[in-house]
Amino acid sequence: MISSSFPASSLADEAAILVHQLANHNDNTYGLGTMTCAIYDTAWIAMVTKEIGGKLKWLFPESFEYLLERQHEDGSWESYGAEVDGVMNSLAALLALKRHQKQPELSLAALPYDIDTRIERAIKSIAGQLQAWDVESTMHVGFEYLVPALLTMLEADDIQFQFPGRDRLIMINHKKMSRFQPAMLYGEQKMTALHSLEAFIGLIDFDRVRHHKTLGSMMASPSSTAAYLMSASEWDLESEAYLRHVVKFGHGKSSGGVPSAFPSNYFETTWVISTLLEAGFSANSLGRVNLDAIAEKLQQNLDKANGLIGFAPSVGHDADDTSKALLTLELLGKDASPESLIAEYEGSHHFRTYASERDPSLSANCNVLVALLHHPHPQQYLGQIEKCTRFICDEWYRTDGSISDKWNLAQEYPVMLIVQGLTQLLRLYDNSQLPDLPSDLLRDRIPVVLFQALVRCLKSQESDGSWRHSVEATSYAVLALANLTSLPWLDAIAEDVHKTIQSGRQYIETHRQNNGAEHLWIEKVSYGSESLYKAYTLAALHVPAPTDQFGDKVKALASIPWKNVFKFAKFYSMLPIYSSTPEWLLRASLVEGYLFLPRLEQMRHALFPRDNMAEDKYFEYIPFTWTGANNRDGACMNANFLFDMMVVSFLGYQVDEFMETVVGGKEFEHRLPEVHTIIDEIFVKLEACPGINETNGFARLEDCEKVLSTSQSTATNSVNESSSVTTESRSGSLLDEGTPKLAINTETILLQNRTYTPPDSPLTTKTTAGDQLSSITRILSDFTHFIYHHPSVANASPQNRSRVKEELKTYLLAHLTQVHDNARFATQLIPSNKTTAFETPISSYYQWVRTTSADHTSCPHAFAFATCLLSNDPRRGNDCFKTAQEKYVAEDLCRHLASMCRQYNDYGSLQRDRDDKNLNSVNFPEFVGENDRFLKDELLAIAEYEREGLGMAMRRLRALMVRRREGNDVMRGVELFVNVTDVYGQIYVLRDIDGPVGA
Repeated sequence: MISSSFPASSLADEAAILVHQLANHNDNTYGLGTMTCAIYDTAWIAMVTKEIGGKLKWLFPESFEYLLERQHEDGSWESYGAEVDGVMNSLAALLALKRHQKQPELSLAALPYDIDTRIERAIKSIAGQLQAWDVESTMHVGFEYLVPALLTMLEADDIQFQFPGRDRLIMINHKKMSRFQPAMLYGEQKMTALHSLEAFIGLIDFDRVRHHKTLGSMMASPSSTAAYLMSASEWDLESEAYLRHVVKFGHGKSSGGVPSAFPSNYFETTWVISTLLEAGFSANSLGRVNLDAIAEKLQQNLDKANGLIGFAPSVGHDADDTSKALLTLELLGKDASPESLIAEYEGSHHFRTYASERDPSLSANCNVLVALLHHPHPQQYLGQIEKCTRFICDEWYRTDGSISDKWNLAQEYPVMLIVQGLTQLLRLYDNSQLPDLPSDLLRDRIPVVLFQALVRCLKSQESDGSWRHSVEATSYAVLALANLTSLPWLDAIAEDVHKTIQSGRQYIETHRQNNGAEHLWIEKVSYGSESLYKAYTLAALHVPAPTDQFGDKVKALASIPWKNVFKFAKFYSMLPIYSSTPEWLLRASLVEGYLFLPRLEQMRHALFPRDNMAEDKYFEYIPFTWTGANNRDGACMNANFLFDMMVVSFLGYQVDEFMETVVGGKEFEHRLPEVHTIIDEIFVKLEACPGINETNGFARLEDCEKVLSTSQSTATNSVNESSSVTTESRSGSLLDEGTPKLAINTETILLQNRTYTPPDSPLTTKTTAGDQLSSITRILSDFTHFIYHHPSVANASPQNRSRVKEELKTYLLAHLTQVHDNARFATQLIPSNKTTAFETPISSYYQWVRTTSADHTSCPHAFAFATCLLSNDPRRGNDCFKTAQEKYVAEDLCRHLASMCRQYNDYGSLQRDRDDKNLNSVNFPEFVGENDRFLKDELLAIAEYEREGLGMAMRRLRALMVRRREGNDVMRGVELFVNVTDVYGQIYVLRDIDGPVGA
């Protein structure tokens, strides 16, 4: 265990002081708040006017001065942590400057002499910010109606902005506002829109929202309260008093600056207390009296609001703050029922943060999960626990790159919450408190999510020990890693994890006193919190690592062959592509690959028979080829993409084995034209697959198989009774008149986790030749439908779907051509100790390696499939390559890649091909000589020429793709595909991983 190297008594004293401050703040009327000041809200305060002594005056001139003092030389105002911060701060501040310019008589002092210049600089700066603003990726609360409102107000002053994201912004705004009716704000229910009333100036009657005030504020928002005070027909002294209090006692301390929310009692208190307790601080060390006082207030307010709570008193409730309040009480040993939370916020697939939420919150669902897991009887809420867990895992599995959340900018924050929730779930499972958790979550999903989180945390640490040079983000990462050290799958990298935690802690300790609250939290604009900053840094320095020791039940979820991990890590380090990769990352990627294997095992024998086949030792290699390249490159492609491509990879090997051993066997040597006809018929009927397009967007390959599966074959015995499936001959055309379907009930097999033995190979079926051909028909049909009706292919553009279909057919026909070439080559006298020239080639070597040979590597059809996966994202549309140039260069890139991979394969398998009498590149007449070393060097030189072409195509495609916002995301997927394929080629050079078939 790693214990903190920092004095526990000192950390406990600091934590106790923080808790004391929260429990004993001086203001019992308004409450506390340590959120940092926001230019946006300060600008709204600066625009409030009041009649004083018969004259209209600016009520808060100090707020206007605050804006002037903080305007940058380029005319902008601070962008704390996101583009939209600068946009909203600058738009609101510009509006304030314009209002003051138009009404100089309201100022007690003269306007600054350069007010006109300041406005001009602000306009120029905002225009530049808007040009660069990525509207699509913005997560901040209410930006979709706040920014359009500001733009409209500025347009009234003849200031207009045109920018690329404007149409998208207006579309989002219209969608949001189409559901809005002013009457919704006039009722008794507190809606989140009350926090942003400034967006509704001119749209609502502000006199009719007066009843929503809480101690003068509109949902604890200074800007919303300022808008109300400016727009109501009668002056509201209570609201004025609230704003004066925030200016004086908020984070700005009379400087004129105000935060985006004040007070924030419950938010800051529950986050701080729960964070400290979860990090191992005892209730006694934190101060039992203070904790009891806090718990009593929380319980009273929960009781008052029927078990629900918000971020501050009387501001309306939400799932996030309610969950944290419940967790805080549970950690303090108090009763806390989640019934109201469930009744109010449970949805069909996840928990909502609040009723009108636009996008689901990952962190809110993590907080709900943790609260439910800490209930004394978590089994009572198994359904909700499973729902949260599935949502969390699904979000992780479908997210490319760093996972993000709508309430915090740091990617380490949602990772920390995910880790805390899922490791707590494993603890309860290990202790038999949640014995009925679904096995697919426990065995397949959770281990992969947690281990990927671990690897990405380790890999993203900076050389100074920090994460993104941020003390608070580093604290999140350390807390995540401390929990992850409990996992039983770290033997190969445990020392590296411990070193990472220690260097992270050292960074925190060195810098925490010099830094203040960091703008990582998301409100209307980003903000920081002094209380939360202190809590997370103290927690990271104090938390034990590991936080727990798992027992046999969790250890049994995944079996890691540690000898193989170290053996393979040494082997892969010899590949050029991994020569400079840290050894820990190779070992970690291997472990991650093994965590994918249980799910892959379910698919292993779903389509192709294993009769007469050698051991499929390639199966163990496949996961690492994807996890290793993904981690090495930092591509962080989503886990669904990785899994689907792993399946396509091993199916490629199985097709190769099947076509070479079965279709290419002597029994079918003279029936290749019939198999060709079969393939033609399969593709004629391929489009028909009822219902597949209704498969939801999260469906994966095995789900597609379930849709296609049917138990129509009456000759098929149940899985319990027989391990083989009796094949039925089909109609005279070898395909039923209706839709071709799988003849096995794979759904039952997969769901019940039984080992399925596929249908007997046609070579061993003791039936007529017609029945054997029928078996080939069914197997190839099943495979083709399996790929073509994958949801991502079904949802792809017509052109991408057509490309998959064409490449899939070309792939299968290329195998027939290769079988035919091998058969003709085998008629020659082929000595086992030297290379024989192919006497009857039907093309030049160049034409062969670019067509038949490249096509039957599976690279082109796999690339077409991967293109559909990369296109199946709302951010990219349904076509990741949009222009003729992009499509042409991408296809050329793939052709160079496939040719190069085939040449590497032939380089490594020369002797095997000789033994099997299979045609190899060096058998073509262009390769002159009998010396193997010379011939292989020639082949390798040609492969390197293809690599040069590949590199040029990659550079050109990258240059084309970066013109579009989503282009970099697509290129990460393309580069990963290229690197994985290259890995296979390099492996072939070191070791022939196919092995002889039929051995």
